[in-house]
Amino acid sequence: MHRITLIGVGPGGSDYVTYKAVKSAQSCEVIIGMKHQIAAIGEITGKTIYEQSGIEEILNIVGKNEGKAVGVLITGDAGIYSLAEKIMERFGRDSVKEIVPGISSVMASFAKVKEQWLNVKIISVHGRPIERLNDASHHERVAILCDKKNNSMRVLEALSQMGVLNNSSIYICRNITCDNEKIIEVSTLADLTTPEESDKEVVLIVPAR
Repeated sequence: MHRITLIGVGPGGSDYVTYKAVKSAQSCEVIIGMKHQIAAIGEITGKTIYEQSGIEEILNIVGKNEGKAVGVLITGDAGIYSLAEKIMERFGRDSVKEIVPGISSVMASFAKVKEQWLNVKIISVHGRPIERLNDASHHERVAILCDKKNNSMRVLEALSQMGVLNNSSIYICRNITCDNEKIIEVSTLADLTTPEESDKEVVLIVPAR
């Protein structure tokens, strides 16, 4: 019988990891997560910790630790484009003892630019086709999760060709809540700078102020 806890550990900065997330990690026998996720929850001793980022590799580690209290660290919140569904597909919904909500990069990005995120359309092109952006034209407020291939430059060039950027304010939120956080308000495509491959980006589109 699996006893898995899915723990949202926020967008990256340790200040944005909840007290509940740290307590939940401390209660597990096995912790699985990426390097920055493990660092974000702080020093935890006496646990078996696996540093891993590959989805299949994480699922295999979970499978090998059946019967133990396993904590899987998830960036942001488990409810938004996370590993949670794949874990429940593989091991069954009853295998998950608890989901600990976290602060998502979308929530944090909207807070940073002082905009509400009511009725926002969230689109992920992280490992997904850029054509998903077609849906953006139907919404006033959009948050787009990027990756190193479909980065902010590629996303905004595609949206510009679609005419989506007219009468909107555009923000690129890089590495939100981390020490190297950078927020760029984009007036024209000339404002864009090429991101580093390791940058984590969220593009926000909101009505023009």
